[in-house]
Amino acid sequence: MADWAEPELDPIDLGDLASTLRSRARCHCFHRNAHQSWKRDAYPHVDLMREALIALTKAAIEYRRLGCQLGMVPDDWFKHEWELNLASTDQYMSKQRLDSFDFDGKTHSRLPHLKLGDNTSPNEVGRVYFAMDAEGERFIVDHVGLKLYGL
Repeated sequence: MADWAEPELDPIDLGDLASTLRSRARCHCFHRNAHQSWKRDAYPHVDLMREALIALTKAAIEYRRLGCQLGMVPDDWFKHEWELNLASTDQYMSKQRLDSFDFDGKTHSRLPHLKLGDNTSPNEVGRVYFAMDAEGERFIVDHVGLKLYGL
């Protein structure tokens, strides 16, 4: 895909970028939690997060095109195809019952997450937590900002 000319990501408002990405890919949703977390968290690397969200949207389009059958482990697919670092699990989140969210009347797993900057100070560890909804053939972004725990 050619480079997308998307709006800048406002440091406290996910709205413009999320709206544009959602209309580009009807298989990509942003939960209200994502907007709230972005506004609250003050993640310092706005351009890095913008690029990750654009790449995630492109991945969502391909996920739907493939009928949700990646042909490999999701962590590898995201790394090889999209240059994104994905973790499919998080034991701490599971133990603390932070591993799910509700959207459109259904409960979804928020365990898959993009990792932006792991080996740095806690106020710079970026995360995008999202569900890979095979039934709806879409990704549902639940959190954009800092890591959900450990700050």
